[in-house]
Amino acid sequence: INNGRTPELEHRPEDLSDGGPARIHSGRLDAHALGQLHRDGLLSLDDAHIYLCGPGSFMAEALSWLEAQGVCEDRLHRESF
Repeated sequence: INNGRTPELEHRPEDLSDGGPARIHSGRLDAHALGQLHRDGLLSLDDAHIYLCGPGSFMAEALSWLEAQGVCEDRLHRESF
């Protein structure tokens, strides 16, 4: 998650021609947005390490959703501000 003024979810597939991240969502990431990205196949939780950075309300909602999806605590990395 790139947390400038607007949180963004970035995806780093190995096959990008320029090697940079592809933006797959822009705007507030909440449980609904995370669920939609997951249903659309754009957010894989299988063995993924999830890195979150953001304000408390965002972190609480995202962590709650991820834990409800069965993501193990040892794969959740966070930094609050």
